[in-house]
Amino acid sequence: MISEIFNLRQSVSAFPLRILWLEIPNSQDLGKYHFLSASADVRHQIAFSVPKRKLKHAVDRNRVKRQLREIYRLNKTELLQFLMHEDKKLISIVVYTDGKLYDTSFLEKKYLYLLQKLRQKLANPTPPASPESIIPMQPTE
Repeated sequence: MISEIFNLRQSVSAFPLRILWLEIPNSQDLGKYHFLSASADVRHQIAFSVPKRKLKHAVDRNRVKRQLREIYRLNKTELLQFLMHEDKKLISIVVYTDGKLYDTSFLEKKYLYLLQKLRQKLANPTPPASPESIIPMQPTE
């Protein structure tokens, strides 16, 4: 599931955060998304990633994940209301992309900005380009 989210490359970013997401179909037959039971009203599942490559010490990675979880907890109602209104289900990953530590208020501002961008993208999705619509480059002579 996580690799599928990374492979789709649907993301929004505002340094030092990046949100990748996967929209789940709203049907009775969820197929490979069976863990999102159709009877349960689970609209959003989220994961937080702080790469060891960026922050070497576990204490720092845990601090950032704690900050991000708290920011999500305080601001999740806005996202859940939007998903309920749009009748969408979402799985997302918040990735921390910097090697420095930041104040929680700074991260919250960035997260709220990302939520705004995410809502815009979910409300007005742009379909991916089909291979037929891509015009191959002609070699120049």
